[in-house]
Amino acid sequence: MRPSTPRLGRLAAGLLMGLSIIGLGLPALADPADPDPAVEEARRQERIAAASVQQIEEMLDQLQDKTAAAEQAAGVAAEAFNQAAVDLDLATEAADQARQAADQASQSLAKARGQLARAAIATSQNQSGLYPLKPLLNENGMEEALQEGTVLSLVGSAAERASARYAVAEQAAKAATILAGQTENLRQEKAAAQLVKAEAAQAAADEALAAQAAAEVEHTQLLAVLAEKKNTTVAAEQAAEQRRIDEANRRAEEERRRQQEEALRPPPPRPPSPGQPEPPTSGKGDPPPDNDQLPPPVDGGISSDEAAAAAVGWARAQIGKPYQWGATGPDSFDCSGLAQAAWLNGGGKAIPRVAAAQYAAATKVAYSDMRPGDLIFWGSNVYHVALYSGGGMMIEAPSSGLNVREIPIRWAGTQAWAGRF
Repeated sequence: MRPSTPRLGRLAAGLLMGLSIIGLGLPALADPADPDPAVEEARRQERIAAASVQQIEEMLDQLQDKTAAAEQAAGVAAEAFNQAAVDLDLATEAADQARQAADQASQSLAKARGQLARAAIATSQNQSGLYPLKPLLNENGMEEALQEGTVLSLVGSAAERASARYAVAEQAAKAATILAGQTENLRQEKAAAQLVKAEAAQAAADEALAAQAAAEVEHTQLLAVLAEKKNTTVAAEQAAEQRRIDEANRRAEEERRRQQEEALRPPPPRPPSPGQPEPPTSGKGDPPPDNDQLPPPVDGGISSDEAAAAAVGWARAQIGKPYQWGATGPDSFDCSGLAQAAWLNGGGKAIPRVAAAQYAAATKVAYSDMRPGDLIFWGSNVYHVALYSGGGMMIEAPSSGLNVREIPIRWAGTQAWAGRF
């Protein structure tokens, strides 16, 4: 009997956690009062893909329950057949013993017939000769004579004893023959019926398992589609955000120039105070004030490849250690504690302790530009962080009851940007 397919400790567990967020719209970078059409369309496509994933996973749960029930039924039927086979073996052995008993009974019957005939001859030699005994000397005549009671009148007490032995041997032979035939036949029929049931139950289990396998293939394909839609949404949000940044910078630059022009413009003449001459004007204003309101430029990343690789290597060495809330090592970690310790001990750089503070302090980079050592964040309020380890993988301290691990990136619920130190 095959073991039942385990219910997914599956890749979609983390994904489903974020489906409700996706269905309501991820934390938007776009201004809700003026949504970006490209972002809205990307989110719509993502919601459609997420709904398909949720639907196939609900079907998978039903199919897994059906498979488990079918495999349980197959197991019960198989065990029933096994018991029937054991019973058949015992019945066959009993039938063999019964046949031996029947053979012995037949031999006893023949012996009893001979003893009875000899007793009858011995007791009747001095009476009326052998004629009355002739019916006893053939096989059928013996039974007829016993039924009519004629033998006892001919042979006396010795014949009575021989007659009794004959009757007992005859009954034993008949009983053994019946047992030998009926018992084995019944067991054979039962074993055959149980075999049919077991084969039918196993066929149902195989069919359920095949349906589940097909649904799991479709589930994997839909997850890939959802990941693609998620990337499209992230790209659209990043593009919209960049457009807003560019527009804000343009407006800030215009305001700066306006202020500079205003500062260079000579002030209007003031009327002189009574009794004082009007001050001369040079036609030049005061020097422009330092009024630079532009945000600082975004750094393209200050960490070296060697430091980032060392942080990833240090984090990878912690794989298998348990998650513990509030822990920063060395024997256990929470998510942000692992990120902080990896960059401090591996990359040689101190970063904030809490995931939200790490996101705020990090240089924002696009997912398409990520390199090992960059951090991936989840949630609008940033409740989780992991280290990108390359090749679509990440290292994280996941949650209570689990250990530090390296797994494929879980895209559902991620921030629009990765972080770099």
